[in-house]
Amino acid sequence: MTQTTPLRRLAAEAGIVLAYHDIFGQQHEADDAVLRELLAALEVLPEPAADAEAALAAWDAAQGRETLPPVRVVWQHEPATVRLLLPAGWLDQRLYWEITQEDGHRRFGEILVADCQRGREWQVEGESEPRIELSWLLPFLPPPGYHRLALKLADETRAETLLIVAPSRCYQPPAVRDGQRIWGPALQLYTLRSERNWGIGDFTDLRRFAELWREQGADIVGLNPLHALFLGNPAHASPYSPSSCRFLNPLYLDVEAIPDYVDCEPVREQVRSAEFQTRLQALREAEQVDYPAVSAVKLGVLEQLYRHFREQCLSRDSERGRAFRAYQQEQGPALRQYALFEALYADVRSRDQHAWGWLQWPPDYRQPASEAVAAFAA
Repeated sequence: MTQTTPLRRLAAEAGIVLAYHDIFGQQHEADDAVLRELLAALEVLPEPAADAEAALAAWDAAQGRETLPPVRVVWQHEPATVRLLLPAGWLDQRLYWEITQEDGHRRFGEILVADCQRGREWQVEGESEPRIELSWLLPFLPPPGYHRLALKLADETRAETLLIVAPSRCYQPPAVRDGQRIWGPALQLYTLRSERNWGIGDFTDLRRFAELWREQGADIVGLNPLHALFLGNPAHASPYSPSSCRFLNPLYLDVEAIPDYVDCEPVREQVRSAEFQTRLQALREAEQVDYPAVSAVKLGVLEQLYRHFREQCLSRDSERGRAFRAYQQEQGPALRQYALFEALYADVRSRDQHAWGWLQWPPDYRQPASEAVAAFAA
């Protein structure tokens, strides 16, 4: 197989890797049938059997109309260029750029077209003048994150792209960076059992686990991801398939370590009851983590503790109540959207157990800015 066929050229343009080397060094090329299915899934082909040559021509025509690419990914600390495709008449104009960083900060500047490296010329159907391809060296690179780059002409935004700045490598602790050797155990926290937890390893277990290994001279504990999963569907429990990577899984909370548990005698009495203790013992003794049962027990108590917190702290403007409101303020829209997503998921799942993800939600619920979502939130 070669890359010269229209189908394989189209796949390469769409970012599909055409071949790979296995562990033994043998090269494997993607089959045309596989490429067609992938291109159809990416909506580059309307269907797997569609004419690849016609799709390639449509792709090229669309590329010729892109003043900026939809997305540009660059590496931190490295010179970064952006492809510009400008009408020939723009080359004599004063062009400006604006970068809006992820944190809201903005940077501005002028594009010196004469300093850009020129590429091919495009003649776009329906346009009287050709477009000139330019390679523009970004004069400023924001820190790692997701930013917006806008191209302006006469104070009017003419094109925008998502500028993704990727770190050149992940964080290294000083000991590793300096070439020292470190060691420690790997732990899937949810599998950790103790005499006091509620059928799933929690943060108190983790602290004790780390203390014990520290006494043995260990430097690190390797952990599974601890981010939020899907409370509306606790059986969907893979730590590698999160609801949100920005917030923690509340099932890892040690309920009895929460201050409101200490202050709420009705809940403590409920937990001390023989019936409740029997449920906890069964969860601890289960061969595998019973996520739905653990979730039901923990969330049931956490909901009562939150009501107690509202009554005793939020309504009285206590120090803990103010700290909670400050946390909400600091986390901003991301926290609200995460909480709203979880509430929507739980509501939809309560009516349709087959709605495993947002693609099965009612269409009006699939966009966070929709009127239906606003009404639900209210």
